[in-house]
Amino acid sequence: MLGVAAVAVFSTTSNGQSITSMIVMGALLVILGALLPRLADDFEVGPKGLKAKLKGLSKTVTQAEQEIPPATEPIMISKTKTYSTDQITEQILQEASSSPRAALIHLGVIIERQTRLLLAKTNWIKPSPHLNFSAIISYLEERKFVSVNLTSSLRMFWDVRNDLVHSSEDQNDEDILRAIDIGLTILKMIDGIPHERNVVYHPGVDVFEDEECKIKRPNILGVILDTTSPGGAIKQKRIFPTTRSYKKSQELSWEWNFDIILGESWYREPDTKEIKSAWGSSAEFIGRPLEEVV
Repeated sequence: MLGVAAVAVFSTTSNGQSITSMIVMGALLVILGALLPRLADDFEVGPKGLKAKLKGLSKTVTQAEQEIPPATEPIMISKTKTYSTDQITEQILQEASSSPRAALIHLGVIIERQTRLLLAKTNWIKPSPHLNFSAIISYLEERKFVSVNLTSSLRMFWDVRNDLVHSSEDQNDEDILRAIDIGLTILKMIDGIPHERNVVYHPGVDVFEDEECKIKRPNILGVILDTTSPGGAIKQKRIFPTTRSYKKSQELSWEWNFDIILGESWYREPDTKEIKSAWGSSAEFIGRPLEEVV
């Protein structure tokens, strides 16, 4: 259509015929009508180039999906409950049906929380509540803990989310729903990143300085953890020294206090009462229950 309009204008001028302003305007309208729908997604249109950002975000997320398998049985943790990713998705979509903006805000909170939890589980960074999400993303980028495409997706999503949430202009619900759809994909990738899980098997057994278990170590207990490997195929029990109090079945972050180092120690296995070596040398384990991390 653009080519036809251009030829028409050229033909009338080359024949020496006068072109009225109305004809010129008509030709321009035809050209603009053909161009604008195509340019809308490639150039900045709307507040801060939202459509261009959404298009770039979608492309980056698609690339990240090829590197990270989606979560199969992730655990979503709030202060009081656990949810599967499917349950979270259902909640967000249900919320979006009545208030897309509120659903996007809620989804952003969940993505930030799950990223902080991932870091707490892997000890890549202590996710201080005073460390804002942009700083966490920068840390991930610097340390290359996850793929470049995923960190880029997180940063771009957060940028789009802020545009949509904080803009004073009325936003098209279609754009907000598109951002939600992309955000749900990012969430599944975060939860799909393989990582070790450590759950309290026994909150604390006495530990001893001697192999006969007669000289008890004061103020120190051995917390026994059920550890599941990142792939889920290997499960083992491990014991570490701690001064903290735990409860059975708590899932813990992976954190250590290197100001306290314990030498070789022994303990009685709580189920069989068999004397076993606890550790040769170990720093104090100070992992927190994950609900305290967020």
